[in-house]
Amino acid sequence: MYSNIMIMLKKAYIIFSIQISMLSSFISNLPFYLPFYLSFYLSFIFGKLIRIFSLDEIKQNKKEIILGKDTLLILISLMFVPLANVLSLISIMFFILFRKITSQYFIYFMFGFIIFLSYFSGLKIVIASLVSLLVILHSSLENFKLKSFVIYSIFFSLPFSLVFIETFINANLSIFIGLAIAGLLAQLRGP
Repeated sequence: MYSNIMIMLKKAYIIFSIQISMLSSFISNLPFYLPFYLSFYLSFIFGKLIRIFSLDEIKQNKKEIILGKDTLLILISLMFVPLANVLSLISIMFFILFRKITSQYFIYFMFGFIIFLSYFSGLKIVIASLVSLLVILHSSLENFKLKSFVIYSIFFSLPFSLVFIETFINANLSIFIGLAIAGLLAQLRGP
């Protein structure tokens, strides 16, 4: 009886220590993630303000805005190419699968995923700046709805929950980069 209690306490201690280490990993990276969250929301709001104040210009130049958005998608994808290897190229095959996902929410998931993966590259600020421009362009193309904003925020935040498996991502970074590139390229729509 006493040994069963000791075994249960040891298991509880192991689980507790794992959870504490995961929480400390998230908290230690919080100063990194906070500016990117703030940047995302400010970019989203700025894109909506642009839409409100210049709706006629957006309607007239919609093809050019989409072309600019596609250019930024390609540019961000190219930023990750130096980190890619053969395994990444195999992961890019998921482009076909991602192309079938036409949900508006998926692109916000990809924005978060790219910003999260930029933490593992040396180009954090450059990639975050390009994603901010991309969010401004993308959010200026659609109307503001509070429900959509909440869902976009949730989808943007989902990739940041992967911080708990940071060592796994570091070990398999090329696969995740390939998936990120495939997800970005799947968003290309063309004018």
